[in-house]
Amino acid sequence: MADEKEKKGYRKLFFAFFFILITTVALCVYFCLEAKRLSNFNVDLFVICNESTSCTAEGNDGMVKVADDNLKVLKSVYDLSHGKYTFGHPKADGRKVSFEFQCHKEKWTLDVEEIGSDRIRLNLQGPRNYEIYVANRAEEFDDFAQIASAKGSVTPNKLLKAKE
Repeated sequence: MADEKEKKGYRKLFFAFFFILITTVALCVYFCLEAKRLSNFNVDLFVICNESTSCTAEGNDGMVKVADDNLKVLKSVYDLSHGKYTFGHPKADGRKVSFEFQCHKEKWTLDVEEIGSDRIRLNLQGPRNYEIYVANRAEEFDDFAQIASAKGSVTPNKLLKAKE
C-alpha cells in the first residue's frame, strides 16, 4: 500500500517536472523567435530610413515629402522607445500617421497609430510585414507626428498636398 502511494507521488512529480520542462523550452523558443522578428524589424527600418530614394508622409498638415534628416530622426525615435507587450490586435482609437518609402525598388508603408494613451502600434508593410507595439511614455506619438508635419523635426518637409 505504501509502495503504491509512493509510486503515485513519483509519477505526479515526474509529470510536473516534465510539464515545467516543456513549458520552459516552449517559452525559450518563443522569445528567441520574437527577438529575431524584432531584430529583422530594426534592420528593415534602418535600411528604409537611411537608403530610401523618397519618403512621403500623411500627417496633420497633409501629404509631405519627408526630408532625409527627418528620416534619421524617425529611426532614432523608434530606437529610444520601449516595447509594450500587447495581447491580440486592439482597435486604434487615436491619431494615425503614415509614411510611404521607396527603397531599392520596393515600396514600404509604415503606419504609426495611437492605441489609447499608453501605446503605439507600428505597422510596417512591404516585402515583409511587422506589427510592433511600443509605449507612448513621453508622448512619442507626437514625435512621429512632428516628423510627418510640414515643419518637420530637424528640417522642414516639403508640403505636397494640404489637408482639407
